[in-house]
Amino acid sequence: MAVKIEKDTIIGDILDVAPQSAPLFFAIG
Repeated sequence: MAVKIEKDTIIGDILDVAPQSAPLFFAIG
């Protein structure tokens, strides 16, 4: 994925760019 996920990254922004990543957030809590 081109987007680098960091602690400071707003989850909403990530979901806008990569909606398919949503399950990852549920998996890692």
